[in-house]
Amino acid sequence: AFHILALLGSILGLSIVVGVLVSFGFLMFILPGIYFALTLSLSNISLVIERYNIMDCMRRSMFLTYGRKLEITGYMLVVIIITLGAIILSNTLLYLTGPLNFSSGVKMLFLFLVQVLISPINATIFFQAYLNIRIDKEQFTLDKWKNQTFGTNTSE
Repeated sequence: AFHILALLGSILGLSIVVGVLVSFGFLMFILPGIYFALTLSLSNISLVIERYNIMDCMRRSMFLTYGRKLEITGYMLVVIIITLGAIILSNTLLYLTGPLNFSSGVKMLFLFLVQVLISPINATIFFQAYLNIRIDKEQFTLDKWKNQTFGTNTSE
């Protein structure tokens, strides 16, 4: 249980650092924010899978996304389209149910549930990007992942 709490703390810390960098980049005429968002987009996945510290996860994401910004942009656009589609659909449903006169709390709960449902889809899309890039750049295999994750030797 302590291991999971430590990992959650690291994820929170990394998310804050990346969020501040991306936000600062957006304040600097938008393009730096987009660059930071693309460059650091695989940081959290690297943290969970490879268990590096926060700075090393950011460096790892920079390495993995180097020369792959267009590909990462494609993944990010898919996530944006799914998110916007879910927002439009959920707001349309709320509008159509307007005569039922739901309270604002029920509406907020509904929107929260929609976000909870699409978050794993978005995470899976970036996990797929992470795997594709590692396979391409490092000839990554499931055996390597098993060794990295569980410390087992598959050469036996």
